Amino acid sequence: MVWRITYERIKEKLGWGKSNDWILTDRTQFDEENLSNDKQQLVIGLDFGTAFTKVVIGEQRIRYAIPFTSFSYKNNPYLLPSILSILDENDECILGETIGAKTVIDDLKMRLINGDFSDDTKIYIVSYLSLVLRYSRGWLLDTQKKTYQDKLLIWYVNIGLPTDSYDNTKLSDLYADLIQTAWTVSVLPGPVSLGRVRDYINKVDIKKIYEELEIIRNPTYYGAYLAGGVLKLNKKDYDLIISKSKK
Repeated sequence: MVWRITYERIKEKLGWGKSNDWILTDRTQFDEENLSNDKQQLVIGLDFGTAFTKVVIGEQRIRYAIPFTSFSYKNNPYLLPSILSILDENDECILGETIGAKTVIDDLKMRLINGDFSDDTKIYIVSYLSLVLRYSRGWLLDTQKKTYQDKLLIWYVNIGLPTDSYDNTKLSDLYADLIQTAWTVSVLPGPVSLGRVRDYINKVDIKKIYEELEIIRNPTYYGAYLAGGVLKLNKKDYDLIISKSKK
C-alpha cells in the first residue's frame, strides 16, 4: 500500500513512535470481536476548532482525553492542530503540517465559518476528521484493551457547535453530514485520500441518508454530552450516533 509506505517513510524521517500508528486504525472493535458480548457505549466528544481539535472518549464511569503525541501542538499532547497535509502520492492525507507535503490546508474550520461550503472544503474536512476518528479509536483499542476487550463497542460521536452555528440549521446539518461521511471513510480499509473521499461523497445520496436517520432525544442519559437532537445510524454490527451540542 503506497500510503503505508509513505507513512513509514515520514515516520522514520520525523522520528515518530509506535503510537502514531493509531492513525492507520480502520477498526471499530477489538480483534476478538464477539457479537454476543455485552454492549458498551462509548462517546467520542469532538471539538473541531479553528486552530485546534480536541477529543475525549468517555462513558458513564470515566472519560479519556486523547493525546495526539507527535501530531500535537508543541508540549500539549491534547491539542491537535486543525491542519491537513496532502502528500504527493495519490493525494493521500495525514494529520498536521508534514514536511514534504504537496499541500497544507490550515483553514479548515474558517472555510465553514466564512460560508465556503464548496466540494473542496467538504472533502478536506472529511479527510481530516476521518484521520482524527481513526487515531482516537486506535488509541482506545490499543491502550484500554483490558477494560473493554470483552465488550461489543457501540460508538457515539458528539460534535460541539458554537451557539450561533447551532441555531443555523444549514450549518448544523452540514456538520452532521460531514462527521457521518468522515466516520464511514474512517472505517474503510486503506488510505484516506482526497480522491477516495470525493468518490464517496459523489456516490452518496445525502437525502436518502437523512431519511434513514432516527431522531433520538435523551438529555438525561447523556448528561454533558448532549444538548439537543441526536442522529442515529445503524452500521452493520455497531451503531454510530451523531449528536450536536451547543458549546
